[in-house]
Amino acid sequence: MIQIPLSQIRTPSEFDADVVKHRAALERHNRGKTGVEAPTASVFVESVIRRVPQKGPVADRGPDDFVIQQYGFVDDRPKPPEVVAALNVLRESIDGQ
Repeated sequence: MIQIPLSQIRTPSEFDADVVKHRAALERHNRGKTGVEAPTASVFVESVIRRVPQKGPVADRGPDDFVIQQYGFVDDRPKPPEVVAALNVLRESIDGQ
């Protein structure tokens, strides 16, 4: 599973929406005119979308698919000082036993 750091995105729901929007843009581009630059998104959005080529001879196959990989969010944001202090007290009480 791909882990997305919360410190690098706005909100999980906005990220989810950005992924769906970018996948749709890639599919439209893939089925559109040649010579047009592909749409881009943040490195994190692009990291969860995989291009899957169709099988068979080029002349016979359809356009590639774009698949959204499994991903989850990791809270890597700094902890508030009061949480850090509480964790330190807890650690000290465990170590003291």
